[in-house]
Amino acid sequence: MNPIDVIIPTHAALARAAASRPTSPTRRTRPSMKRYGDWLLTYTGQKFYPMDPRPEEIRIEDIAHSLANICRFGGHSLRFYSVAQHSIIVSRACTQAPFQGLLHDATEAYCGDIIRPIKINMPEYRELESRIWLVVCERFGLAPKMHPEVKVNDNRALMTERRDILVHSDHEWSLAKDYPPLTDTIFPDPPTVAESVFLTEFRHYWKEAA
Repeated sequence: MNPIDVIIPTHAALARAAASRPTSPTRRTRPSMKRYGDWLLTYTGQKFYPMDPRPEEIRIEDIAHSLANICRFGGHSLRFYSVAQHSIIVSRACTQAPFQGLLHDATEAYCGDIIRPIKINMPEYRELESRIWLVVCERFGLAPKMHPEVKVNDNRALMTERRDILVHSDHEWSLAKDYPPLTDTIFPDPPTVAESVFLTEFRHYWKEAA
């Protein structure tokens, strides 16, 4: 079991307390101050506190590596298909907010990918995810409010994934009538490829944003 799966239910009270605490530049720049909750060790060796996230501890290398090694749909795809590749597809479908599209699932690098049917019934998780998202946005200069086209293309990518990487079935999907699949067929990439492409696209948009 991933440590993050344990942190969420046992520290729900801490999550609410952390969300209500005022933040300040002074608090964020004093690493000796007491941190809230437990920490995870990231790919680049960072101690990251999901309950008490700070922008200076966000590393794009951690995000790219983690998302490239997380399988979508809780592993129920026909082949391994990463969150990183999903993010790339969403980004490329966006014309107005591609950078936000690329990072729209960045929080999952720090709190895991919880499938939708479960996530909607986990308010503490969604609170935690929102808190990490605000820190990601601060780190990379993104607008915290998700652009409407990112949400649309996230759902269109989902419908495309249903078509290309999930087992075919007659089960109805409520999103199907409103979000047609994208045109291009998805061919799942191995994690190393997805990670490399994700980083390349990030650097393009980060340079452009700078």
